[in-house]
Order: sequence, then C-alpha cells, then structure tokens
Amino acid sequence: MTCEALINRFLADYIDGSLSTARKADFRLHLALCRACRRYVASYRRTIRLAREAGGSVPGVESLGEAPAELVEAILQVTRGS
Repeated sequence: MTCEALINRFLADYIDGSLSTARKADFRLHLALCRACRRYVASYRRTIRLAREAGGSVPGVESLGEAPAELVEAILQVTRGS
C-alpha cells in the first residue's frame, strides 16, 4: 500500500471501521512501516476529536473523499526526506 492509497482511498474506511480484514491488515502494516502516515493518521484523529470537543461538526468525516493533492504531495515529500 502506498502513502497516497492510504490517505486517499482507505483512511475514511479505516477510521469508521469499514475496511475489509485484508485491507485493514495492509493499512496497519503500512502504518507500522511509515512514520509519516502514522503521524498523519494521529493528527487526523486529534483534529476530529478536538472539533467534536469544541462542539463543532466535522465536515466529511462520514465520507472523506480524496485528500487534496497538495497534502498528499507534502506527505510524500516528508516520507522521501525532501
């Protein structure tokens, strides 16, 4: 699994618990190997938690869709060490 796939295709399903068993294993393996994605997922979860604690809604949590291309590129640059 690539960083881009993790973020764009599987993050929402992972967060809401709807990933298949095989995809969940792939997702967790990628997280075990990729510090940048672990940080991203942790940050994403904190953002959701803080927004809910503040009494606000979290737009798109139910269906995140795709992450902005700029965000994906920034994560990939960090992963590559650029």
